[in-house]
Amino acid sequence: MNANYGSLLQRPALTLGVLIISTLVALFWISGILNPAPVAADAAKFYLDCPTTEVREGESVDVFLVRVADHQHGVTFGAYWHTDAGTAGTDDYVHQNSGAVWGNDSERLANRAKRTFETSQDSIVEGSETFTARFTPVDNVVDRNDPTRDEKCEITIIDDDPNITEVEVTSSPAWDDTYGVGETIEISATFNAPVEVDGNPALGMWVGGVWRGARFHRQSADNKVIFIYTVRPEDRDTDGIVMDGGYQDENGRWHNFVNHTAVTAAGTDIVAYRAYRGLPAQSGHKIDGSLLPYGTNTAITSTPASGETYRHGETIYFSIVFSAPLEVEGSPQLNLRVGDVGMGQRGARLEGGSGTTALLFGYTVAPHDLDIDGVTILGTAMETGGIINAVTILETSRRTLGIPGLGGDGTIKVKGTNTVVTPIFSGLLNQVGHKMDGRPYPQSISITSSPAAESDTYGLDEVIQVSVQFDQNVTAGADAAVILQIGSDSNNSRATYASGNGTPTLVFEYTVESGDTDGDGISGYLPHGHDIKATGTEALYQPGAGEDRNAMTLGVDANHKVEGSPTGADTTAPTISSIAFYNSPGPGEDETYGVGDWVGVKVSFSEDIVVTGRPQIELSIGGNARQARYEPLLSRIEQKADGSENSLLFGYTVQEGDVDSDGLSIGANKVTLNDGTIRDDAANDAVLTHDAVPDNSRHKVAAPDVTGPTVQSVDVTSTPAAGDTYDTDEVIKVTVIFTEDVTVTGSPQLTLDFEGTDKTADYDTADGDEACSPTRWL
Repeated sequence: MNANYGSLLQRPALTLGVLIISTLVALFWISGILNPAPVAADAAKFYLDCPTTEVREGESVDVFLVRVADHQHGVTFGAYWHTDAGTAGTDDYVHQNSGAVWGNDSERLANRAKRTFETSQDSIVEGSETFTARFTPVDNVVDRNDPTRDEKCEITIIDDDPNITEVEVTSSPAWDDTYGVGETIEISATFNAPVEVDGNPALGMWVGGVWRGARFHRQSADNKVIFIYTVRPEDRDTDGIVMDGGYQDENGRWHNFVNHTAVTAAGTDIVAYRAYRGLPAQSGHKIDGSLLPYGTNTAITSTPASGETYRHGETIYFSIVFSAPLEVEGSPQLNLRVGDVGMGQRGARLEGGSGTTALLFGYTVAPHDLDIDGVTILGTAMETGGIINAVTILETSRRTLGIPGLGGDGTIKVKGTNTVVTPIFSGLLNQVGHKMDGRPYPQSISITSSPAAESDTYGLDEVIQVSVQFDQNVTAGADAAVILQIGSDSNNSRATYASGNGTPTLVFEYTVESGDTDGDGISGYLPHGHDIKATGTEALYQPGAGEDRNAMTLGVDANHKVEGSPTGADTTAPTISSIAFYNSPGPGEDETYGVGDWVGVKVSFSEDIVVTGRPQIELSIGGNARQARYEPLLSRIEQKADGSENSLLFGYTVQEGDVDSDGLSIGANKVTLNDGTIRDDAANDAVLTHDAVPDNSRHKVAAPDVTGPTVQSVDVTSTPAAGDTYDTDEVIKVTVIFTEDVTVTGSPQLTLDFEGTDKTADYDTADGDEACSPTRWL
């Protein structure tokens, strides 16, 4: 609207007017005091206070006449009020052309008179309109309606009748420019103001020469109301849908806004206007009801609980979005391929989505499922190397039932029709983030028994019970076992199956034996593939290629120790039962060892023993002592051959100088530990006393010394009595070290150099030995 506050009314003061008024005032001054007469409205003393806002249809608006002559307070004033048509018709407001209207007492005192103008309510869409409110002062001018002396207010009436300003098709066909059966066409109608919908309005349209109605669907922002139409099997429109403007045909059908009375202006009961501008043929929105729905998107909507692999009992969810809503009866299934082709297909059951465009399927992993490459969804078409996307086969198959990508027992129809279809959709090949392994998988392992006598240590013949919790019901076979490590790394014992078959928990038991000792606590593990299967299947607890399925490990448990040799149990120490030479010097009749030959000695004990370190046994070769050392590897080979663990092998390699023509012998009690240990399983130290082994003529030694000794070093080994210089008569000693023991005869000498003068040092025979070590004093 145009707000006009009005300026002070101004006009020339005529001399004649002034004289007349002065005369009147003089004549009636006395009577005016007693009974004041109305004072004519003078344009110079009045202005209009116009409304500052627009008015809606059916509302009223106030205009105020303001007197600015303060000295006239208490004096009555009046004006003639008029209305003049602008763009508004006379039916749009209440016309006024009154006689003089005088202010009441409160208005006279306030110098402010109000006049109210009424507007009319209609349902005709006509846009905003204007009219003018005008007043003329009451005075003695002959032409009281002289417009040149008037003040005016232009008032704008807002058309509040709701109407559609624009319609447009806001959906798109699922494929190219043509909608198929069951697809939804969405049409948006924009109104000129906020509206409320209470009922079922519709928009009329032509589909191939047949009138159809798009029904109300929802309201959205920006004063939009959305209408939808679902394509029927019989619908055909090769040019595109048409929406005519507002008219009524000979059958009384409106080709525009149907049941418009269900739409009213927000907060009122003013109904929407029926007509609007239509749409010509929409070439991008054709219709062919013979086209069947197909999948526009295939996806896996779930994720594994851990990593990339679903375990037994987890459900994989699949979503297929189709080009039209589908209604499902029965139990159709989505066909899957799990693992290699030879593992066969699986069927994901329908979980929901009937009546919508998205069908949801779910498959729960079974014990026999194994797919380390990722699950495959079998689409409606397959070829060598993968899956054909559904789009590539639309041209030839959208009017047929296609190749089934769905199985099971069910019927799928286009929503709202009786058209039965087998939808076309593309599959997914080897989804690496969605692998499967439904085989039994252990989740925990623990010792569930307790030692007797409220201690933390199991004794002899006590039962250690180990429980393994799986993710499903399992059955243990005869070879199933938990391996327990009791004490040393080599002391592994089998806890065998005891109970739990057909449940998720298997119990294994081990009875403590003599010699079992573990002061730190028991540890162990459940190995792979040890005859544990999912109940009722051949699915074995065993890792697959490239998978991280480590053995379930039982850590060291300090609350479960073992002492299998309590007082009164095995306290008998092992003893040496025999000692014998183990091997012959050579083949045939050879009875003599040469340089480099190996001499073996077998020492047998009264019971199985455990050895640490490198014990030794002393041999006598020609009266000389030689040490044969414990041979761990050869001992194990010998123990395996004779089926016991009570014998040890010792070995010595013949060296140059070893000679024994009578044969080797071993003195009594010549086995020594050499910082090692020899014990039985109950940790009893072996008794190492034994009888001597006499000379054995079948085990002679002939390795004479054929290499002469050589000087290894010469050093002065004496010290001067004072400082670093020898004085007269002091003895200088020089030591010569040879590469082996030597025997001295005669009186060998050593020449010393005294600043170019040779001096002779004599061999020192003070010790009296002739057969001596390589060291001699000179």
